[in-house]
Amino acid sequence: MDISLWPEDSRPEHNIPCDHCQLAQHCSRVIWGEGNPSAAAWILLDNPGSRRNSEGSPYVCETRWTLYQTTLKAGFQPGDLYLTYVLRRRPLRSYNKDIERRLCVSNLEEQLLHHAPSLLLCLGNVALRTFTGDPQMRVKDARQHWWMHLGLQFSTTYHPLAIRRNLALQSLFDQDWIFFHKGYRAIHDGT
Repeated sequence: MDISLWPEDSRPEHNIPCDHCQLAQHCSRVIWGEGNPSAAAWILLDNPGSRRNSEGSPYVCETRWTLYQTTLKAGFQPGDLYLTYVLRRRPLRSYNKDIERRLCVSNLEEQLLHHAPSLLLCLGNVALRTFTGDPQMRVKDARQHWWMHLGLQFSTTYHPLAIRRNLALQSLFDQDWIFFHKGYRAIHDGT
């Protein structure tokens, strides 16, 4: 199966708080999102990871490969989805996670307000907890349900790297994506 990178979205023209965050010292590259920002269905990951190999050439990392392959199996086309992040830079060394996530969530909220997607799928506990502001919420307890936050209907599933590390989670991940796709079809097709 030929899987290629989704197109990268350009960052906003106005000043954004991540120009002055701790992660700016790790990496100058800000990745705002990828895919179709006008899509009704959005995906939230903890951070953008790497879109380039050590030589600087574009490549599909393990997280994206697992994600892209599963979205296709669930019935999505690449243009149906937009991928965004809690952090807009890839962390390369330790940092104060709580402070940085709190600072970065304002970018996410502004982005959601501007584009107004219909659905969101949080991938992993970090994305779920940061988005909801609930440090006790867990993917394993919240999956396969629709929730509301900031006026947005959302669900959750495991992080793609969790699937790579524990293949026993693959069937749950697939089920959650089918659940999310059914919600998308209900909104998109009115069924």
